[in-house]
Amino acid sequence: MSHLVAKQCLVGLMLFFANLLMVNTAWAQASLSIGIQVTPTSETDAQGRITYTATVTNNGIGQSNNVVVTFMMPYTELPISSNPGTCVFAYNGPLYATCQVGDIAGNGGQAAASVVVYPTAVGNLFVEADASDSANDTATIQGGSTVTGVGIADVMVELTATPNPAQVGVPITYGLTAFNIGDDDAQNVVVSLVLPQGVTFVSATKKCTHSATLVNCKVGHMVVSGTATFNITVLPSVSGWTFATALLRGEGVADPSTLNNSVGSRIWVNP
Repeated sequence: MSHLVAKQCLVGLMLFFANLLMVNTAWAQASLSIGIQVTPTSETDAQGRITYTATVTNNGIGQSNNVVVTFMMPYTELPISSNPGTCVFAYNGPLYATCQVGDIAGNGGQAAASVVVYPTAVGNLFVEADASDSANDTATIQGGSTVTGVGIADVMVELTATPNPAQVGVPITYGLTAFNIGDDDAQNVVVSLVLPQGVTFVSATKKCTHSATLVNCKVGHMVVSGTATFNITVLPSVSGWTFATALLRGEGVADPSTLNNSVGSRIWVNP
């Protein structure tokens, strides 16, 4: 009988400590909540940008490990930057940004992530921010802004070549023209020409600089409907098809379409 009682006491103690461990483990779990700030909440700032900032709080006792914040934004927004800078942007229908913010201590510990984007469409824009950790604790929040005007400048480049067809020993003049087709002014616009093989650089319009196979021409500030043209002359020395590529880049506001930011020229050079 004494052995049976001892065995029952041992089993009871084991169950007691197991339950105590379960209670302590549950008590030590993390508990995430998330808030979001949208700046500005209406219109856009002077540079046409919107900043989404998500703040994650751990309201539990235990530490929350490997916390990830994911932003889901309208597909019409263009990514600019993030904090931390390791956030990864991707389009999968909407625009997503995934940010690793690390571990968050319990008892009110916090971590934040923010992304900066260009809106290219007006209306009510909504963002969703999700937080999750390695224990599958999650939190979700939504926010938004009302955009009545966007800062975009659709700049494009055209490229011509004269004469066409060309001839060995006869100069070819490439004409690069930059256009700002709206809706806002563009800043620091530069057009570039990648020279084809088998030619020698001869000259270029003022504000153009030549280095190896690249010619850069500074446009600078471009008003809406503004244009700027640069001429670059080369001397072909080899017969055959020759390929040149014009590129354009600008800063200040978003370019909603990059499809018209490059163009190629393919002409025949006679012997």
